[in-house]
Amino acid sequence: MTTAVAVRPVAPESNPMPVFNTGLPIIGKIDFNNPLEWIWWGGLAADLLFVGGISKWVIASGIVAARYEVGRRCG
Repeated sequence: MTTAVAVRPVAPESNPMPVFNTGLPIIGKIDFNNPLEWIWWGGLAADLLFVGGISKWVIASGIVAARYEVGRRCG
């Protein structure tokens, strides 16, 4: 006796976001399918646009270093 199995088709992602392999040791791969990447790079862009002086670069390096540490510990 055979039984029929209903298979629900899985729709592929209609618009996957790009993945960039930078080749830089600390940056590594930037995967915009991960929502956390949007937070890191959005914060970096906001910092570079709206903060002035030397603190702009200190905050930017802190964001990149924090992204690296979080990725290293969680990934």
